[in-house]
Amino acid sequence: MPLEDDVEVDKRKLNKILEILLRIILCIIVVIKIINKDSSNIENVVACFFLSFYDYFLNKIFKINLSDNAKISIIIFIYMALFLGTLCDFYDKFYWWDIVLHFTSGIIAYNIGKEIILIILKDKKSLKNNHTLICLFAFLFAMTVGSVWEILEYLMDSIMNLDTQVAREFMGRDAIKDTMTDLISSTISITILLVYDFIKNKFRESKEI
Repeated sequence: MPLEDDVEVDKRKLNKILEILLRIILCIIVVIKIINKDSSNIENVVACFFLSFYDYFLNKIFKINLSDNAKISIIIFIYMALFLGTLCDFYDKFYWWDIVLHFTSGIIAYNIGKEIILIILKDKKSLKNNHTLICLFAFLFAMTVGSVWEILEYLMDSIMNLDTQVAREFMGRDAIKDTMTDLISSTISITILLVYDFIKNKFRESKEI
């Protein structure tokens, strides 16, 4: 047990270090942009900075305390998506970067969905042991997150005249290719986890019989 406690403490420290490091990097970027009088992508820097406090808002508003593994995954994802993807132009440099991120986001959202449903069912032991319910909730939660994200991208493109969905100068199927590729990428990772969990739970149940 002490060893497990040490591991949890190390994970908590790692999460805090990553959060602080990300914020320091973003502050440095803001200072450099101010010195150079460069306002490009400044909204992404600000968004990234505020997103790094997601854990505080989750805890205070929704009373949800995610595991350290989930927190570390989210911070790394924010760094990959907004810092490397947008500020370092990884989306333009590597055509597969967006696909990898959406595949990864499906994994993160699925696992967060499982954590949320377990928190909700913490006082309902009979339902807490219903692995099918937990897996289906995680699946639907992750699918919803992917869909809502694409809606937000569409709204940002419409309201702020951005091009996050790469739709300009395209028509027909090509106009929604980026959106569908994103959704398919996350759906594949979510489905893989769902199937894996079902197989793992069936195997566990067969051993208990």
